[in-house]
Amino acid sequence: MSLQPENRFVVEVSAQDEIVCRPPSGPEQRIKVADLGSVFFQTGADPFEIDWWLLNDAKGELAVSFPLGATGEEAALNRLRQLRAFKVDGMSSIVSGRFLCWEAPAA
Repeated sequence: MSLQPENRFVVEVSAQDEIVCRPPSGPEQRIKVADLGSVFFQTGADPFEIDWWLLNDAKGELAVSFPLGATGEEAALNRLRQLRAFKVDGMSSIVSGRFLCWEAPAA
């Protein structure tokens, strides 16, 4: 058993500018960066719970989620940091919460 199950999630930025997550079980998730509606960082209820990145589409529906510490997380975050006004928020939180890091500008 792995002490870090979050590294079994594989995240990458595709040549088509999609953020793709391949979880250890379940279907592959993907979203084109141009189709992002919002990005959240969700913290667990205690320090031992895994924190998650949540990428929603323009309708607010969850399209891609991957845990902090996923394999390839750095490349995905580097791409997200290129979004205007993207900010990492909530990583130092000691309470459970969902923190908005980016929201698509209103059309």
